[in-house]
Amino acid sequence: MENFGTLRITEEQRTFNKGLVRSVSALVIGEPDLIANLSNTAAIIYQDWNDEATRIGRNRVNWVGFYLLGPALNRSRPPELVLGPFQGRHACIRIRKGKGVVGTVAQVESPLVIGDVHTFPGHIACDASSESEVVVPIFVKKKFVGVLDIDSPVKNTFSGDDLEAFSQICTILGEACTWPDSILKCCSQTVTSDQSSASSASASSASSS
Repeated sequence: MENFGTLRITEEQRTFNKGLVRSVSALVIGEPDLIANLSNTAAIIYQDWNDEATRIGRNRVNWVGFYLLGPALNRSRPPELVLGPFQGRHACIRIRKGKGVVGTVAQVESPLVIGDVHTFPGHIACDASSESEVVVPIFVKKKFVGVLDIDSPVKNTFSGDDLEAFSQICTILGEACTWPDSILKCCSQTVTSDQSSASSASASSASSS
């Protein structure tokens, strides 16, 4: 559900995006600590983007952060997305797969750019001022581990070039950071849960035929 509308990106904005990727790469590569890297990445995107917004003619962002795969409070339920390092107002702590933009990205494991969050079915309004959003999945060895989530208080803020830059940043984080077993084990649980659901569905179908 990419919705770029008539948004046009300037050469200055492209140059900024390339610089954003370089800045994150310079801080992250060589430092394996996950929390340190996610914290610095959120700060770089939030501060650099807003510092340059007026100069290069783009809308500001009001929230930048991460949701990471983690065990549900009720351990009988599948893993869910848990709030990680961020910049902006306090946010929803836990989001189930399939719920809102973040949960949908976790479910389909593909990025979403939403030009108007109020048109997205089941949108979760953690910050009532948010009007548009981009959410990008993070993978470790092809396994989904979390998302980068960025909100703007203005509709149709994010372009395809922005999405490409954020995707590159997520690739860097997936490869450079040491991801804890508490997250990686949830990947296995998710696969097991999905396989279990599929097996149950097959068994049910077989018994009814």
